[in-house]
Amino acid sequence: VDYEKAIECHKKILQNDPKNSDAYNNLAINYRKIGETELAKNHYYTKFYLHETIKILPFSIADALSEQPYPICTRTTHRSPI
Repeated sequence: VDYEKAIECHKKILQNDPKNSDAYNNLAINYRKIGETELAKNHYYTKFYLHETIKILPFSIADALSEQPYPICTRTTHRSPI
């Protein structure tokens, strides 16, 4: 799988549709696959910021945060770049 190419594709989608939560999710997945956990985490948070009705962080975010020195429950807010 060419993760870099997929990342570029999803960035183009967001240029045309900056609130496309699926594109943020896919960016997060691809960034995580190449080891960019901070970028992955930020894109996961943006995806869930766009869906404020979701109250529980999925396991994919927990995985991305697991490399951080603080427990997942201490992270309660995130400001979207949108």
